[in-house]
Amino acid sequence: MIDFLNNTLIEAGVNSRISIYILRLILFFFLLGVALIVDFISKNLILKFVEGVVKKTKTRWDDIFFEKKGFVYISHLLPAIFLYPFTPIFPVTGPLFRKLLNIYIAVTVIRIVLKFIKSFEFLYEELNISRKKPIRGYIQVLEITTFLIGAVLIISDILGKSPAILLSGIGAATAVIMLIFKDTILGLVAGVQININNMVKIGDWIELPQHNVDGDVIEINLTTVKVRNFDKTISNIPITALVSDSFKNWDGMTETGGRRIKRSIYIDINSIKVCTPEMLEKYKEVSYISKYISQKEVAIAEYNKETFGDRSLLINGRKLTNIGTFRNYALSYLKNHSGVNSNMILLVRQLAPTELGLPLEIYAFTNTTVWRDYENIQGDIFDHLLAVLPEFDLKVFQNPTASDFSKLIKK
Repeated sequence: MIDFLNNTLIEAGVNSRISIYILRLILFFFLLGVALIVDFISKNLILKFVEGVVKKTKTRWDDIFFEKKGFVYISHLLPAIFLYPFTPIFPVTGPLFRKLLNIYIAVTVIRIVLKFIKSFEFLYEELNISRKKPIRGYIQVLEITTFLIGAVLIISDILGKSPAILLSGIGAATAVIMLIFKDTILGLVAGVQININNMVKIGDWIELPQHNVDGDVIEINLTTVKVRNFDKTISNIPITALVSDSFKNWDGMTETGGRRIKRSIYIDINSIKVCTPEMLEKYKEVSYISKYISQKEVAIAEYNKETFGDRSLLINGRKLTNIGTFRNYALSYLKNHSGVNSNMILLVRQLAPTELGLPLEIYAFTNTTVWRDYENIQGDIFDHLLAVLPEFDLKVFQNPTASDFSKLIKK
């Protein structure tokens, strides 16, 4: 066929040397046209066939790989593979075409590998373990490694040198490479430590005061951790900060299903006193402490029989106080509160007196970790306790206000 066309051109008066170039040009466009046809067939026929096969299979990974257009890039290889054997036909431009095809094939293969890695990451993220063991950092390492390998192969082909020779030259520049990829290397090491020790995972609530971070982890990658703060701002912190700096992870609270209440009511010490018989009779009508009052009266009476002294003096013998009675009332109230987890630590205790009065601390856990519900339960508890304090002849300590001073002036 080529000889026939060559003879036809020569008979038409075309110079034999020029006819060769014309034939090669015709052949080039012919091969290019065939390659375009191959590309069209691979995209419109083969891909549709592959799509049908993928939909029929029960496996999930091929569906994801197809959605990520991995098979599309595979179809892009067919025209290049078709053209590659014909490059020797062009003695002058053939080597250039071969290099261009090598680069095209290398870039396409890199993209196919990247799509495969992305598909694996997407498939992994559908698993429940992905929240506890994020692999985003490892995926980024694989992507960078793929890019580097592809770059070495492409550069070595352009220079006409072996990849081994190129890598040996890179070895001499190790110090520079270490400097360039310092954050990447440190991030990889930190990511491995975080995963092995289960330090943090996506969805955890973490606090890093030194970085002004207080919110939920939404992404962990090779070099940074992305946190959505509760004020809806986004903080990006180096992943190495989670290893080198201390931070608080509230995940344990979520796993136990209870969030701690640790707040004090400051009692005015001047309002603390021994309960009178009238007060005790009134408290016996309170369901939360009626049994406690009766038992205490019996126990105190038994104790006081063994002691000497004038019973009319308050300092002789044991007595019930309004602060002690209120403390037991608060404890009983918490035990019966529907929002308090009775299976966890539950305390109502006195702390050391301060210039603000006597702190009566409530130490308990709610039966929910939802912030809104937690605040509602905590507010409900303290609303009630503060409201019933006067029933025990107790007062909350409060610094004097302008209205207090104005009352004194009027007097």
